Amino acid sequence: MLRLTADGAPAGGVQWGSPMADLPYALARDTDGTLWAAGSTAGALFAVSAGGFDAFLARLDPAGRPAWGWQAGTPARDEARAPGLGPGGGVWLAGVNYGSFFAANAGQADAWAALLWFP
Repeated sequence: MLRLTADGAPAGGVQWGSPMADLPYALARDTDGTLWAAGSTAGALFAVSAGGFDAFLARLDPAGRPAWGWQAGTPARDEARAPGLGPGGGVWLAGVNYGSFFAANAGQADAWAALLWFP
């Protein structure tokens, strides 16, 4: 995550991840100002990898580092692409998977969406 000044100059940043490939796709900010990052990881970013790429969602602290994270997937490729604010503090998360994530795979890449609640 790169921080920029008002005129667009770099003002520092933060980097985090697993020893494997970690691919953030989207950020969302909730009403408290908390940033959420969604993406996919080939490693054990927040849990043991299911294989391939797993979907992840991270709640970031004010410095931009994960304060809490969720990771899930199948042995195939799974991605979280779009976080959004849900009711009462939940976070909607949408993505794509090539395995049988919440149900049997219908072909190639299937869409999925879930409302997640966090501690």
